Amino acid sequence: MIDQVQFTYFQHEEPGYLRISGPDRLAFLQRQTTNDIGLLSIDHPLITVLTSPTGRILDVLWIIDEGDETYGLLTLPGQGDKTAEFLTSRIFFMDKVSIENSSDDLLQIDLLGDGTSDLLQELGVPHDLGENHLISVNLAEVP
Repeated sequence: MIDQVQFTYFQHEEPGYLRISGPDRLAFLQRQTTNDIGLLSIDHPLITVLTSPTGRILDVLWIIDEGDETYGLLTLPGQGDKTAEFLTSRIFFMDKVSIENSSDDLLQIDLLGDGTSDLLQELGVPHDLGENHLISVNLAEVP
């Protein structure tokens, strides 16, 4: 057990998480965002900016390769519905892509403080992941 760990967490009330599936998902997101989606890999998520046709920033997204022809998009808190609506409106009739708003399936928290590394290690998460590295952890058996 962790003794007297100094950390705090903040739970976002409106997390935003979208799933984009289909063989054209990479090309579709490449047309909508500012970063090179080709740099995305299964264990390295990619941060990018969603812009309007006039260059206005609409959202900042973390794109996660979930495998099985699906990308997960972590939106800014409170932006899931708006971003899903915008992206859906940008699908051309020939695009083989679908968008699912999975925001209600997600709990999004921020961990803050000197003890977060110890807490994550106690939960089985390696503490030195490096920058923009992604791992999956099953927390179902956490006491």
